Amino acid sequence: MKDYNERIARLRLRKLAQTQEKIRVEGALDEDDYGRIVPPPGVWHILPNNPDGSFYGYDAWADNFCDLMSVHPVYIDPDDAFAGRWMYFMSKMRPNKWNPDYPYDHLKENISRYDIICGIGDDAHFAPDYEMGVRLGWGGLVERIEHWKKVNTTPEQQHFYALHLRVIRAVQGWIQRHVDEARRLAATCGDPEKKALLTELADMNERIISDAPATLREACQWIIWFHLASRTYNRDGAGGQIDSLLRPFYEQDKANGILDDETAVYYLACLFFPACHATSRYTGSWEGPMHRAATRPRTSRSSSSKRRTRSIPRSTSPYASTTGSIRSCSENRWNTW
Repeated sequence: MKDYNERIARLRLRKLAQTQEKIRVEGALDEDDYGRIVPPPGVWHILPNNPDGSFYGYDAWADNFCDLMSVHPVYIDPDDAFAGRWMYFMSKMRPNKWNPDYPYDHLKENISRYDIICGIGDDAHFAPDYEMGVRLGWGGLVERIEHWKKVNTTPEQQHFYALHLRVIRAVQGWIQRHVDEARRLAATCGDPEKKALLTELADMNERIISDAPATLREACQWIIWFHLASRTYNRDGAGGQIDSLLRPFYEQDKANGILDDETAVYYLACLFFPACHATSRYTGSWEGPMHRAATRPRTSRSSSSKRRTRSIPRSTSPYASTTGSIRSCSENRWNTW
């Protein structure tokens, strides 16, 4: 029996509680809530490559990210259609953001004079190509990098491609650990329904470790993994036109008889919890059955899902409302089965 509304409601309540936990542990943060949750203490610390205690450069960023992926806590929630949560902010964990070997002292006088909020050393908002990601999958991205690695053969280029491959394989290893944990939980679960859900979660994630997503659920999970990894790496940025990106998967699944609209709403709601910034652009382009199945006339499946995740605080600032409607993120408890 489907209990999607109850699951979404529980996810929302957990999100509210975990945002309060984040404020309690980290203090008020005058920024978006993102979807990151508080990690368990002592699991990972940065690997400095400079006497100032920070890390700089391609190699150090790859070393730190891959090391983190190898120990990043696994996160599976009984109410969630998807696995994984973001916990670490690598760019904010550095004690110094600009390599002192490259001073900019000649700029500091004017920076101070004109009260410029200097962006030197800061990370930035990028616009990753999610369409390419869901079309190729992790395995396809690896193949593309390996292809161009054969074409561009200078030592610098070879090193550049090798680091990209390391990073992708670290993400794949992170996903594999979720697969292993879901199978472990399924093996010890006495509830047949929950056991089946855990097995489905493991099977889906195992497929998309290398294969491109083939269903709406797989596409949403792939987007979540990329979003979590890229946010961890350098805070990343906004996603894209999420309704247009996912619409072909929705229509294909409907035509194949493997998806109904209530399940689509559930998947999208679960997507919005951890990947709020990856889903920030919505144009209302899903029509026809998507409109009819929404909770209000003439609204899309995507906006219906977002209404069901309402009242989640978007910011951890002390001035932020905790009752506003948002783009949203959600966080869930540790392995509760």
